[in-house]
Amino acid sequence: MVRVIVPEADMAVKLCAIERAAFAGREVPWTPEDYMNVGGPPSAAILTDDTVTEGLLVLQFAADEGEVINLGVVPGARRRGLGRELLASGEALAQDLGIARLFLEVAMDNEPARALYQTAGYRQVGQRKEYYTRPDGSRMDALIMSKSLGAAA
Repeated sequence: MVRVIVPEADMAVKLCAIERAAFAGREVPWTPEDYMNVGGPPSAAILTDDTVTEGLLVLQFAADEGEVINLGVVPGARRRGLGRELLASGEALAQDLGIARLFLEVAMDNEPARALYQTAGYRQVGQRKEYYTRPDGSRMDALIMSKSLGAAA
């Protein structure tokens, strides 16, 4: 089960643990303060599993557009549909808020995430050269993807 949260300090620490496990060695992690500063609907949303231990989705909204800021599932919970459930729940929330289109960026070499997004109906609309910096200093392109939610503004 997935739920929308506005995290207090203890829950923000749990979100950081999810992020560290989900993105081990690939991303610069957020701090608990970063998660507590996200806020809630209608400008942003954080979704997670009931136990706040397996996955998270962070969305940001402006006017009738939204952005997937962060989607991660810990390795032990992968391939069970949680990423798909988080994304679908986030899309439903965005649509309820009048969001017409969602955007996201994904590393070109992140095949599992790209497959998830493509299966969910996201299509590539651009590319950012050398957008991500890896811990070893190497750079990776980001694909910009978008999906129409069909919501009226």
